[in-house]
Amino acid sequence: MKVSIITVCLNSEKTILKTIKSVNNQNYPEIEHIFIDGGSIDKTKIIIKENSKRQLKIINQPSQGIYNAMNLGIKNSHGDIIAFLNSDDFYDNDHVIQRIAELFDNKTEIVYGNITYFNTNEGKKNWRSFKPGLHYPLAYSKGWHPPHPAFFIKKNSIKKLFDESLEISADFNFMFYHQEILQLKSKYININCVNMGVGGISQKFHNIIKGNQNIIKVIIKYYKINVIVFLLRRLIFKINSIF
Repeated sequence: MKVSIITVCLNSEKTILKTIKSVNNQNYPEIEHIFIDGGSIDKTKIIIKENSKRQLKIINQPSQGIYNAMNLGIKNSHGDIIAFLNSDDFYDNDHVIQRIAELFDNKTEIVYGNITYFNTNEGKKNWRSFKPGLHYPLAYSKGWHPPHPAFFIKKNSIKKLFDESLEISADFNFMFYHQEILQLKSKYININCVNMGVGGISQKFHNIIKGNQNIIKVIIKYYKINVIVFLLRRLIFKINSIF
């Protein structure tokens, strides 16, 4: 099976080389690396062209938001499995994609794992790792969710693209819809898949507030929940899953 890795970038010259090399170094042969560039004016595109050794596709798209770019990546992908790797993130080791691909079979449509947060300024791992554990019935309504950078899905299983109207937390909605509402069969692998750069758009305080508002908006379309109880459960889940 071919794996399409989608990287959205904009003026990412300081971090994207590490992203590229982590894909280049994967021991899995069938990888397509798609870059959606939002109009970089630095050396981002030069670095991509000079260093990517995979089946390369660069799409220049004036920035219309990260989820618009991810949707464009899905539409232009030719892989059997879709993955997303941000331009300041990188795979934890050379065997991640191999181990993920081995878990997909005729019935399994989603595979997900863990991430560790990476301090891009200090160039070292943060103390936090996100380990979601096994999905269970109604898990999302109780605050559970996997980390998006470690979420892999078969392209043919994607029934809805990212909801661009959400701006923040459309990744939550994407995973929630496919894993819980459609009940696609998923497998959890308890390994660190991705080192995620801290300081992204969703990690700013006002965006955390907005993100939670969007998540509640998504959840109440399908479940009757007590918002306070839901937020409390979500907080407890975060505390218990981040080490």
